[in-house]
Amino acid sequence: MLDRSAENNISVEEGNGCCVLRVGERILKRSLGTAICARISGHKGKSRFTDVSIDLLDRNLGADEVEKLKKYVQDHCKVTVRHIYSNTADISRKSSVETQNIAAEGWSESNNTLYMRSTVRCGQILSHAGSIVLAGGLNAGGLIEAAQSIVVLGELCGEARAGLSGGINSFIFAGAFSPVKVSIGGVSLTYSRIPERMLGSNVICSRHQNELILKERFVETPAKGCVSVGY
Repeated sequence: MLDRSAENNISVEEGNGCCVLRVGERILKRSLGTAICARISGHKGKSRFTDVSIDLLDRNLGADEVEKLKKYVQDHCKVTVRHIYSNTADISRKSSVETQNIAAEGWSESNNTLYMRSTVRCGQILSHAGSIVLAGGLNAGGLIEAAQSIVVLGELCGEARAGLSGGINSFIFAGAFSPVKVSIGGVSLTYSRIPERMLGSNVICSRHQNELILKERFVETPAKGCVSVGY
């Protein structure tokens, strides 16, 4: 039997035709499927949507468990699960070896900027005490952390944390912007807050005081010390 307090521990954020569910930490792993489906069923009576994105926060789920959850929700709720985001502790503990595999595919460092030719996959963490330029993509469930700026020339679907050294001039650029979360100097922006027209577009994210600003193209000259990208 479903614990109704678990169902109520799932917040719902609506976009255009898509519903983002953020699953609270109090819900047990064995109750995820039933709690999510109950929340979707209850919310469908109030609004119409066919696509769902699920944010599992820092749950201890592996890739197979995530796929089983996706199938369960789609089969029982008759919706399309567009994304399931999970930056989980057990996967992160395996990331040190995987991160070495990323570096082995091609990297170089110049002027405190790490240049990487690869894709950061689910459960992998790429971090650097400067700026990062990734000639590849960041998959959902992957994480990039940089003391300064982050440039992802491919698709950015995971989480990117820039400006960890506190630099207000840090920025995040993506060739195709669709992240679960981005943050600069501790100020963050989640997927559900991104305008739909910007999803999948070339976007630069910068910080202005205590909020993040999104622009659809690289129109400003970065401040000294930032990474520049030519087109």
